[in-house]
Amino acid sequence: MDKSLRHGFRPRGAVTGVGSVAWTEPERALEVILRYCPEVPYWPQLPLRAQSEGMIEQALSGAELSAESAAGFFYCMERLKAGPPAFRYFKGQITGPWTLAFQTKKSPEAVVDSVRAKALQQAREIKSRSLVPIIFLDEPCLVLLEKPAFQTERENLAPLLKHLIDELKEEGALVGVHHCADGAWDLMLECGADIVHFDAFHFMDSFLESLEALRGFFQNGGCVAWGIVPTRGELRRLKAAELVERIQMAFRKLAEVGQEPPAIFERSLVSPACGLAGLAQADNVWVFEICQAVSRLLKKQFSIKEKF
Repeated sequence: MDKSLRHGFRPRGAVTGVGSVAWTEPERALEVILRYCPEVPYWPQLPLRAQSEGMIEQALSGAELSAESAAGFFYCMERLKAGPPAFRYFKGQITGPWTLAFQTKKSPEAVVDSVRAKALQQAREIKSRSLVPIIFLDEPCLVLLEKPAFQTERENLAPLLKHLIDELKEEGALVGVHHCADGAWDLMLECGADIVHFDAFHFMDSFLESLEALRGFFQNGGCVAWGIVPTRGELRRLKAAELVERIQMAFRKLAEVGQEPPAIFERSLVSPACGLAGLAQADNVWVFEICQAVSRLLKKQFSIKEKF
């Protein structure tokens, strides 16, 4: 028997995003996010606004996030004071300890306190607005731990990451891990996260090879954020129906670990494969529109009309 989903989280194809967007004004960025991610919105990271909003700089800046390093976060928290919103969940994100350590040539143990403080800050602020926080640890460098040269680091990271995730759960957050490269799936699926997000456009087949880890992940109540809409390449050629077929193929494959398509759909989010700051603003909107079209087709297939 699979464990129940924590906080009743059954996203049923809801759209969310990774973090960064191409706008510099938090007002405009949130307007777009609320339009396309009405069920699981998130605060926008604005790296084009200031260097301090880059994923590494943001994670290192001060004891906690500030209006200088995370204008989108503080703008969203202020907006949420106005009254109860139409959604129940709100997503935040911060660079994870391994990626931050690798990029700064430090050990995960040396940077984890900075990550923890900013992740807990977000969880507490979101929860104080009577919402369920979803806090993602962004770990694009996780794939490096597949290399033999990093075996010791991998062995040390696994318990550190699990402890951090457990702390966030104790604070009342759902916890996700984002990884947009190819590999390290077992580590991501076995770290205790509630949600895993990956580049499902480029790395779907590789991800689905980890069937035993996926079996355990789903049995523990895990959800998947399918990063099915790429953030590079010829975006205007994308067809929502073709992307839906890729997800349907994955659903059929996961029947091998005892998960039927309706059950997987219950635990599925739709999203871009990665952050959007590297694209033009018009392409940000295009990617969100494709995500929304994929979500609608999936909901239609599984006869879902209402918001979760």
